Amino acid sequence: MKRRTLLLLPAGLLLAACTSLPEGVRERRGRFSLQKTGYGAPEQFTGRFTLRTGPGLLRLDILTPLSGVIARIESTPRGATISRGLDEVVARGDSPESLMEETLGFSIPVSTLEAWLDGRPGPDALPAESWREGDWSVRVNGRLPDSTPSRILAVYENRGVRMRLTLLLDTPKP
Repeated sequence: MKRRTLLLLPAGLLLAACTSLPEGVRERRGRFSLQKTGYGAPEQFTGRFTLRTGPGLLRLDILTPLSGVIARIESTPRGATISRGLDEVVARGDSPESLMEETLGFSIPVSTLEAWLDGRPGPDALPAESWREGDWSVRVNGRLPDSTPSRILAVYENRGVRMRLTLLLDTPKP
């Protein structure tokens, strides 16, 4: 029995090291639903997301409902990339929003997504229940007991395109 414990200990330490975040990096997880109408046939996407932010880093992983990585949108001081899966870079550019518009035909404000998840209209703004950001109307529809947003609805309307993005945040683990 002791031998198994000793063999499992290094594996457990390795897994613990893999799941810890570098200092100053914040991770938010949740589910999303996106409905798009306008040009072409209506489209609907659902899945999970992981947003990591920190000094010089913004990484949004868009995941299948079972957490397989569909795409990664990353922004660093060197620029932005969109990848299919984890490592197949599809496009490079100046901002995640311009890359999304170029590759997907629509864009969500990835650069201010962390502020949205905090229930704020911008990085330095105070929490609010609803606000406008460009062509997006954002509303906090639910909060956890500590007042952290748990459900956010964002609606985009411009040039005949309408998108409805619902974000459901996972409860942070202590």
